[in-house]
Amino acid sequence: MITKTQPKLGIIFYTFYLLYGCNLKQNKAIITNETQMHNSIDKSQVPEVLYGSWTISHQENGLLVYIPTDRGDFPPARFRHQIDIQKDGKAQILELSPSDAHQMVSVLWTFEPQNDILTFKSEQGEVLQSYKLIFVTKEKLELELVLK
Repeated sequence: MITKTQPKLGIIFYTFYLLYGCNLKQNKAIITNETQMHNSIDKSQVPEVLYGSWTISHQENGLLVYIPTDRGDFPPARFRHQIDIQKDGKAQILELSPSDAHQMVSVLWTFEPQNDILTFKSEQGEVLQSYKLIFVTKEKLELELVLK
């Protein structure tokens, strides 16, 4: 039998989960609108929060999770993918080298807001990598590899 208090308890529990279960720490961006709840991207803000240098932190459920390069205390690794996205449509990507002589490569980037696709191309126009943008704030970027 469902009582009248059960729906209220569900709402209270859900609110508590949203406030305290999302790993809220000092200096973390907090999104309080419906964008986060529906796991979609606010298209009007995507370009602005994408600008800057991102370094891969880890993979989680098939997604590539990046954090700002200057905020990461990364453990040692042989290679960490890095993307530096600039406002003028240019970017730098850290290229993996078999000889461990990794170097930043100049590329161009585009974003298709209708399907949340972030694409990196060579300066000659060849598509190098495409990602589906899953989630983005000032503190976290989640991408799903579409084409490499």
